[in-house]
Amino acid sequence: MILVLNLLSILNLVFLAFILSFKKNINKADRIFALIAVIPAFAVLLNLSIYYKIDFKYQLTFYYIYHFNLLWAPLFYRYVLLKIGKTLKLKEIIFHCIPFGICLIISILSSLNILPSGISSKFEDNLLIDYVITVQIFVYLGLMLNYIIKYKRAKLNYFSDESSISIRWIYEIILIYIFFGFMAFAPIIFNLSFEYCMILLPASIQAYFFFVVYKAFGSSIIFEAKPITFSIDKDLISLDYTDDLLNENKEEISPKQLNIKENLDIYLEERYQKVIEYIEKQKPYLEPKINLTKLASALEENTHNLSLTINQKFNMTFYDLINSYRVKEVQRLLKDNQSGKLTIESLAFDAGFNTPSSFYRAFKKHTQQTPSQYLKSIQQK
Repeated sequence: MILVLNLLSILNLVFLAFILSFKKNINKADRIFALIAVIPAFAVLLNLSIYYKIDFKYQLTFYYIYHFNLLWAPLFYRYVLLKIGKTLKLKEIIFHCIPFGICLIISILSSLNILPSGISSKFEDNLLIDYVITVQIFVYLGLMLNYIIKYKRAKLNYFSDESSISIRWIYEIILIYIFFGFMAFAPIIFNLSFEYCMILLPASIQAYFFFVVYKAFGSSIIFEAKPITFSIDKDLISLDYTDDLLNENKEEISPKQLNIKENLDIYLEERYQKVIEYIEKQKPYLEPKINLTKLASALEENTHNLSLTINQKFNMTFYDLINSYRVKEVQRLLKDNQSGKLTIESLAFDAGFNTPSSFYRAFKKHTQQTPSQYLKSIQQK
């Protein structure tokens, strides 16, 4: 039973990697995901060689190959970054490979009896490498969540429609990342017997495999031709300096800084009035796919200045600003449609919303009422 479970997990991972590697229109994210899929198979091979006491020469080969599991967390991290449009420079990629390189060199030197016996023994039983992998899981989890928070904030300052902001798949794959890492290394964390490794690791692989296959049938995001192109490096606007100027106590800043702040206040007020006038006259919020770039182009402003104006003068993200106007438009339409000839959802689509869920959330947020409650209140007047 153990042999069948482990061999099946290897075959499933190899199959998934094969499909990703040879599909049409393969991109960098697909290649990374293929590597992520196949790497845990090396751990299963090593476990099988130890469990069934395969010849030491082959076992040593599997042991060296097992070191590639040290690349699993960095690759997962890079995959998530690619999905949110961020690329890593070569020196950054090399930096993330350092633990793999160090551990592999030490293991080779250990097997050649070059290192002291105390260090060698820690690598021969594989525990030290397992501990490094476990630490990596938590470190990279923190890094990924940090980027996702920045990414979501950037998208709220750039897009107006919920479908463009959704990062559900990224959250799901991170949850799988946590589950897979915990199940694979639970025997190490809780000091369980080796038998548990032979069951928990392949079982978690099977769960991971079927989840990915299920998502592939339900959504194209895993096997899409192109990853998300929105880049937080390009579009996430850093407002630290201007925020500091706007929030500083005037008595604590220099005359030069005060002059900059006063000029900035005047500039933002001018942009603020310009934005209000354009939005109320031209009603760009009626376009479901309106974004910061389109609005900036219409106003003949750059995206940085426009985003700064929205954040500081409206005290909102771009997403909330546009949807606040859409909600006002729905309120107007509801007043004109008290007979109920048109449904609330159809009015929401007319106002620029592209999904009922985003409409109901935005309406509740900006009015503290549901659309039905609001409709009742105006009918009673």
